[in-house]
Amino acid sequence: MYPGRQTEHGRTYADNGFGSGEERRMRAIRSGRLAVAAYSLVGSGALAQVAADPSVREIPGVREFSGRVLVKHRPDRDMATDRARHRLDRWRLGRIEPLDLDIVRVPAGMSDVGFIASLACDGEYEYVVPDWIVYPAGRESDDPQLDSQWHHAVMQSRRAWEIGTGSPDVVVALVDTGVDTDHPDLQDARVCGYHSVGQCPFDCPEDECNEGGAVEDINGHGTATAGCAAAIGNNGLGVAGMGWNLSIMPVRASDQENGGAFHSDVLQGIVWAASHGARVVSVSFGCVEIPTNDEVGEYVMSKGGLLVWALGNAGINFDFESPHYITVGGTREDDTWYNGNFGPAMDVSAPARNIFTTKRGGTYSTFTGTSFAAPLVSGTLALMFSEFPDLTPRQAEEYLLESAVDLGPVGKDNRYGVGRVDAYRALVTAAVGGLPPATIISPPCEEEDGTLIQPDDPPTPREWPGVWARHYFIKDITGLPDFGSLKPFESMIVASIGTEEPRTTSRRQPPSAGRVYETTVYVDSSDAHLVVLRTDGFSRLLIGDRCVAMNEPGGDEAQTSLAAVWLDEGWHRLRLEYLNPSGPARVSVAIEPLHAHKHSPVADTGLRRASSAILRADWTLDGSLDAEDFFAYLESFGGADPRADLNTDGRVDADDFFAFLDLFTAG
Repeated sequence: MYPGRQTEHGRTYADNGFGSGEERRMRAIRSGRLAVAAYSLVGSGALAQVAADPSVREIPGVREFSGRVLVKHRPDRDMATDRARHRLDRWRLGRIEPLDLDIVRVPAGMSDVGFIASLACDGEYEYVVPDWIVYPAGRESDDPQLDSQWHHAVMQSRRAWEIGTGSPDVVVALVDTGVDTDHPDLQDARVCGYHSVGQCPFDCPEDECNEGGAVEDINGHGTATAGCAAAIGNNGLGVAGMGWNLSIMPVRASDQENGGAFHSDVLQGIVWAASHGARVVSVSFGCVEIPTNDEVGEYVMSKGGLLVWALGNAGINFDFESPHYITVGGTREDDTWYNGNFGPAMDVSAPARNIFTTKRGGTYSTFTGTSFAAPLVSGTLALMFSEFPDLTPRQAEEYLLESAVDLGPVGKDNRYGVGRVDAYRALVTAAVGGLPPATIISPPCEEEDGTLIQPDDPPTPREWPGVWARHYFIKDITGLPDFGSLKPFESMIVASIGTEEPRTTSRRQPPSAGRVYETTVYVDSSDAHLVVLRTDGFSRLLIGDRCVAMNEPGGDEAQTSLAAVWLDEGWHRLRLEYLNPSGPARVSVAIEPLHAHKHSPVADTGLRRASSAILRADWTLDGSLDAEDFFAYLESFGGADPRADLNTDGRVDADDFFAFLDLFTAG
């Protein structure tokens, strides 16, 4: 399928290498005549059903028939399925073995639709789809003088680079039109590649071709996508990719000057890349919706990688499932929709307009299309794999989607997916174990009969005077109840959490055992925050609708829970549910930015400080205190590393964490 014909400086290619426009029109006429003749072979019902299927409908300039089909065989092997396999022998052009796919030539005298119908009506194959001719999903801009990479500011790349700039051990494969192997911003990052049209490696130890596979960029599109993902950074040249030090694996799937490729060659390239060490495979061709893509995505996952696919630019409403690959739509400079393909099938979005990147011939230019959004997402994933090499593909995908900046309607929508990718947020989310951004809610504006009333939409945030405290009588204390099903015997507004003394309305009602606190907190900058919950009973802390910390009674000692969560700038609803088995309440909550290098004291930590030579917050020993030290200690703390026992009491616990924060603050 084609997401849109590539153009350069307003010129549209009249000849795509697969026949001129007139030849394609004649072929369509011939196909129509042959389709009529095919009725006698397959029956009018089967042919009409296939012809009516939108996924098998040719769209000139978007997707076109090639005279080839892809046949997926049934997994069970018996005489019938073996007979079905052998039936295709005389038309078989090749196989994609890991996917159990045959590439089959349409017999002379039949149309693509007629042949698909003839195979489908037998019921002997899992599915048959056209081997579409596909084109790159983007174009070069008319403004080659644009000299800024605006997408790095939007995606917070520079903050992400403070955490890490990528590792050469992580390979990003670009299944595209090849790459300019001599480009100064790409050549030193290039590793061995593959020419999937000729099924031949390039510059690889196992290279068995006489002259190596052809990976030199035949169109220019592949050089641009490679630069988006992994142009070398901090080298005094041109531009920077999402990762400065990643390895680039060029996989050329096209032999046409305009970038047209068979879908089967794209699939072959993906399989080869995943089999040869690529952690991320980026594809910016069409056919994003074909079910075979999910099978090849599952294959990539089985090799420890992720497949990323551009959604396209044709304005098509896509509704399909892609559980094993990530589909990427586009945004503009102001975080509005790019006007490309859309629909429920979109997973996530990224900048797609006027992307300044590498150009074939050793130069630079601006390009537009989801073709360039996909490698930006691929480069972000490669950064995550670089900093956290033990991430599974599912974890990396989860953290990427959870950390995206929600645009448009709240939650996943048809124009932005779950939101626009943010490299810094993705790395922080991976570092703290995947706690997603909290939901932003406006504060309550008035109280009526004990009910919190939300302001009209759109809300206007304003300060809320104090904290709602509701007290409940709980007879049997075994754990936190469903407070929503209970009626409080007392409600009041207090200055802060845990400061009120409960009153009773009758002699029969004892002091409260259960309490619910509700308030709002204003965050003045979007960042990762440390949340500290310290209580001596059962407790649960929610930010928005998500529980971020929980405690259970621990004898006479108060228990402390630590959580790291991303909070966007703005108002956030906070709810603390608390159940105290006995005695006066001891409750406190603190929320501080991780990068503020400070924390609010919650209670006496009982620290026994050792010498300053031991208690150094410079955990990476690089002579400076920065985010790397925090995340390095967090990793040691989470793994119960004995070195993290800063107060030398033989345990790695919350006291040690506060000790580190004290040191971090002191600098």
